[in-house]
Amino acid sequence: MALTEHTVNISGNVKHQGLSLAQVQVKLFDLYSCNFDQSGDPFVCLAETKTGSRGEFSFTVKPGVYRVEIIPDGKTRFLSQTLSEVKVMTNTSLNVSLATGCIVNGRVATGFGFEGNRSILFAACEVVALGIEPTSYKTHGSVNEDGTFSLIIPRGKYYFAIRSAQDNDAGETAEADLESIVRSAPPKFISTECQIFNVSGDTELTLGLPSFVSFKGEVVDLFGTAIAGANVVVVPAVSSQNVLIGELNMSARAVTGEDGQFELSLQEGLYDISIEPSTGSTHFAFKENEMQVSADQGTKISRKFVLEEGHRLKGLVQLNDQPLSQALVRVQSVERKNEYITRTDGQGEFALSLPAGHYKLIVSAHPKDAPSITIDGYEYSSLAPWTHSLVLGADTHLLVTLVEGTALIGRICDDALQARPGVRVQVFADHSTDSSAEGGKTPPDSASAFLATGITDGEGRYGLFLSPGGYWLVIHRDFANAKYVLVENDPVTLDITWHGWSQLTFEVVGEGGQTVPRCQVFYHPYGQEMDERPARASSAMPLPHGYVMTTEEGICRLTLPAGVYTFKFVPPEAGSFAPKVIRQLSISADISRRVTLDAKQSTAAGGARDGHSERA
Repeated sequence: MALTEHTVNISGNVKHQGLSLAQVQVKLFDLYSCNFDQSGDPFVCLAETKTGSRGEFSFTVKPGVYRVEIIPDGKTRFLSQTLSEVKVMTNTSLNVSLATGCIVNGRVATGFGFEGNRSILFAACEVVALGIEPTSYKTHGSVNEDGTFSLIIPRGKYYFAIRSAQDNDAGETAEADLESIVRSAPPKFISTECQIFNVSGDTELTLGLPSFVSFKGEVVDLFGTAIAGANVVVVPAVSSQNVLIGELNMSARAVTGEDGQFELSLQEGLYDISIEPSTGSTHFAFKENEMQVSADQGTKISRKFVLEEGHRLKGLVQLNDQPLSQALVRVQSVERKNEYITRTDGQGEFALSLPAGHYKLIVSAHPKDAPSITIDGYEYSSLAPWTHSLVLGADTHLLVTLVEGTALIGRICDDALQARPGVRVQVFADHSTDSSAEGGKTPPDSASAFLATGITDGEGRYGLFLSPGGYWLVIHRDFANAKYVLVENDPVTLDITWHGWSQLTFEVVGEGGQTVPRCQVFYHPYGQEMDERPARASSAMPLPHGYVMTTEEGICRLTLPAGVYTFKFVPPEAGSFAPKVIRQLSISADISRRVTLDAKQSTAAGGARDGHSERA
């Protein structure tokens, strides 16, 4: 088994009708990284650049599978383009041809009863457009101080919404400048209004903001003392049956002033609120789901939020005496079974406020900082996760030193030796006291905390680096078929024939064969509804339920254990097609199926006309 280190090049040109395009932004993402961003984002942004005078761009990368995004500026008619799966084993050349779209100019109007400076409000707004059909193209653009905006989108039917401009730097405010920044911050709001327009060419639109309820909050400790510099995030409460608001990424953020107060403008509805104290605070974060905001409570609502206080856990994460930024720190409570997550800052430091108790820490480096090793032509990140158990009864400081681990690699195939790409692989520590063979050990369950996780690549290969010890490897939460493996100092190869669960591929199309993007595909055990307790599979694990969404090509993939399921296909409500249900589908092997949706009787002949809107 050869261990080497090498890189290859991804290069290319961006053109339009044969003409080179300069200064176009190009972003590179790791698609199948086995040490992907465990905070939830499956793609790790590795690098970005802009095309040169001849439209050229180039990246130096490890062999793997990548996603490339081409993002032109908003001053042209060019549309963004994504190359969703680029397999790179040797030097690879890409030729990208950008298409043009329609110019949508418009203006934003405030709702009845709005009080305040409109120019400041507009400057803090952005308009987001989300395609319904025939494309799921998504883009956003800022609103000018006079309320005007401009977007470039392909022809089609779209949702249009207005949201506060997204920002992520609230927590980086220097304490000395806190009050001036709070006073000068533009107003934040949440509007859940969505308008629907057909865009068949260059057009002008008017989008309206609704009436708002003023929501004023005060954040204090148990003694009533104001807590300054706390970050407040409010988002609409979204159920699995209504994911549109989540896709539009509506949120409002604020920072409490010296008096512990913040103020937002919210449309009536249910909201989730989270309050995160500033760095260095010993207070716990606060979360509340489905907070009611109603005009029946008045045009102005006041709430007091109390943050409890605990012990401070601080640490420094380093590699070869150098600090590691963006390292993922997971702190798991042994008694409460909940988990606290944070990342290290630019100096490699992290801090959390925790109640007294018994905890387990797991620290993983960001892929950008992990030394790479090539094994048999495949590239992996080589740092092992750092683990530690502690009883927290006072403020505590830890020094975390990451080291290279031992490779656990392999390939996952089905009974026909076909690769299983895109399958989640998780590794759990073995806590058994019995040191005998696998048969005498206790495998993990769904409540256990994983140490490392990865996703198989296009060839079904996975690779994780671990410290010496005993582990359980679980494929796609299939705990009944967990594999025990002992890792010592030499690389371990564990190829697995996995037939416990089946992979399903649905292609969703309309009557005319056109693809249906953004179609929600709900699944649950046959004979039960989504909110009922799932039936048991043969492994005594509950049969899963949930939903996935089709891609731009109308395709979705999911992995399920053997059983009988009901599937419901729900296209965008404002689209031309009606939902469809498959009530009894037995899953015992891989399935690929084309699902054809019938056209709505009321919309088969049309829909929203150009320049006119419908309410979502």
